[in-house]
Amino acid sequence: MPRHRLLSLLNEGTKYPLTLCVASSGWGKGTLLTSWANHTDKHVSWLQVDESDNEVAMFYQK
Repeated sequence: MPRHRLLSLLNEGTKYPLTLCVASSGWGKGTLLTSWANHTDKHVSWLQVDESDNEVAMFYQK
């Protein structure tokens, strides 16, 4: 099932340096991002984090 509104929001997010896609487990974030990545001409990557990824320092580059 295409999620046109969410895909449109992801396209809008390309105007910014970072776009967050946040939802509970099982809500289709990976499916949505994969679908979007396959239909955009933008370079796409994503980082999946969970509760155990709570070291803020690992997200900062010196």
